[in-house]
Amino acid sequence: MVVEPDLERRGVTEAVLAMGHFAVAPVVSVDGALAVCKGLIPAVIVCADADVDRLRAGLAPLIVPLVSTTPDDGEPDDLIERIRRAVRGGSARSEAAGS
Repeated sequence: MVVEPDLERRGVTEAVLAMGHFAVAPVVSVDGALAVCKGLIPAVIVCADADVDRLRAGLAPLIVPLVSTTPDDGEPDDLIERIRRAVRGGSARSEAAGS
């Protein structure tokens, strides 16, 4: 799942995930993501760094790996690798870049 209100950034993130052969459920807001998660538990949620705490709190007691992004994120391959680690159970920036 990708949580991103900005249409352009959401499109870029979706394209990056498609390169990594991930299926993507795009949502515009944390509230939208939480509503979707009532019926669909994603393997991972990609969201802005600022949304991590609110998503974790709203998902509790479910534990869904979160991979946070910033406008300064580098190469698409880096994001794909962080997502793969999160799906496999590694830590992702929440799985922070560089962590």
